[in-house]
Amino acid sequence: MKRHFSNELKMVNSYRKYVKYLCLLSANDYVTMDILANELYTSKSKIYKDIKSMKELVQATKNVTLEVSKKKGIRITGEEQNIRYFISCILLFYQMTYIDYLRKMVNRFYPQQGKFDKLHYLLVDTLISQNLIITGPSMEMLTMECYITIHRILKNKKLTVVLQKEYQQIDLPFEKIEELFDVKLTDNDRICILQFLHNKRVLNSQNESSFQNQYFRDVADQFLETIRDKYNLVFLDNQKIINHVHAMLTYHHWTFRKRTMLVNEIQQNYPFAYEVSCCIIPIAKEVLNYDLMDNEVSRLAVRLVVAMDEITQRKNTIVIVNSASYAELLKFKLRHYFSEKIEFLGFCPEYQIDTLLQNNGKPIELILTTTPLLRKYEIDTLLISPILNPQDINNLNDYFFRSNRSYTKKRD
Repeated sequence: MKRHFSNELKMVNSYRKYVKYLCLLSANDYVTMDILANELYTSKSKIYKDIKSMKELVQATKNVTLEVSKKKGIRITGEEQNIRYFISCILLFYQMTYIDYLRKMVNRFYPQQGKFDKLHYLLVDTLISQNLIITGPSMEMLTMECYITIHRILKNKKLTVVLQKEYQQIDLPFEKIEELFDVKLTDNDRICILQFLHNKRVLNSQNESSFQNQYFRDVADQFLETIRDKYNLVFLDNQKIINHVHAMLTYHHWTFRKRTMLVNEIQQNYPFAYEVSCCIIPIAKEVLNYDLMDNEVSRLAVRLVVAMDEITQRKNTIVIVNSASYAELLKFKLRHYFSEKIEFLGFCPEYQIDTLLQNNGKPIELILTTTPLLRKYEIDTLLISPILNPQDINNLNDYFFRSNRSYTKKRD
């Protein structure tokens, strides 16, 4: 089946070879020249030109072979334990040159609806909890090795010998990995993953972690004090936000940059929360000399959205009705659906609105009206049906949804 590739991934020769390796490793058998040409938006003649240098790299790994057939195509063969070692070799070979594309390509040939990220941070969190750190690029490689290996296991690619190479016995979340991918890992498979880990530089960070914790807490405290003073958002005791800031700075320090494909959507849909979260950038720069990225700040914005939504907020509301016969029904339905969000200050026809606004002791924050008003007021106004239909309920929910998330700045 032909897969479509974006124009940005029309590649130089060496990168094209890396993609072919992934294509071969993800296949059950031969991959034809036509499929490879379609995958890479290139010609079959260029595919043939790559084969010689690909063979040299494959042969550098003992007991792994690149088989070529003019009729069938090409495939990688060998005992599974040797192919898994080859996976590590390929990733390491291309890591420094094409690190930005490695994850994208792994996700492309092994699509699992976000499971790569879940596996990555499952491993990161587990190692950090044991005060063990692997620097960012090596951590990416470890996740890719595990991810590709798990997919080979899912295709029933089994190890044929008991692995004997040295490995370090570290507690890894094997049960959670099995649950995530609905796969059963044998003891031999687990040893294979531990060998992947053993080949990385693992750092024990106990003393440095304690030292950094104080600075991380200083950043969190300054951030929460800043948004309290600037926006009147009081989250000084919100442990979830504090924990999020601590985790974000920890990940940043070890280059485990949390990625999200939703940065633009977060900025567009939660501009105020994003603006507030950006207050941490100069603080992190001053205290830790960290340059935080959009991805990291956007994730903090999402946490702030939740925190702002948890703030109890009732709108002082008046309701304008064009018929007294609808007033009781409308009052009943509004109280049924929005009793926790609306503080009713009165029902009246439009000609009495000025009197109600002048005589009410509380400031009016919302006007609900069953008919278009003759003039505009500097108050939020929503037009609703006298019988409050499902569309009105959705519109009101959306209004309170946005209001509770403070889409606008604090008014002076």
